[in-house]
Amino acid sequence: MEFTDPATGGKFLSGRSELLRDEYRQLYFARRQSLRDELRHLGWNFVAHSTGRPASEALVAVHMYLSGQPGRVGLGAH
Repeated sequence: MEFTDPATGGKFLSGRSELLRDEYRQLYFARRQSLRDELRHLGWNFVAHSTGRPASEALVAVHMYLSGQPGRVGLGAH
């Protein structure tokens, strides 16, 4: 499988792309946790939203948090 960076034109050639899945997921979730920890240290919150879900879910999460009900926000637990 060949991957091409659309911005730079750089190419990455992997053997079998399915072998990259586990490492990618591990790095992705580690980065999310690191970001969550850094934001918590600053007194901010982290809410994850998947573009495969309705945008209204993210808006409801923000509304719940701003209205003083952050414990009821169900996003970001993935």
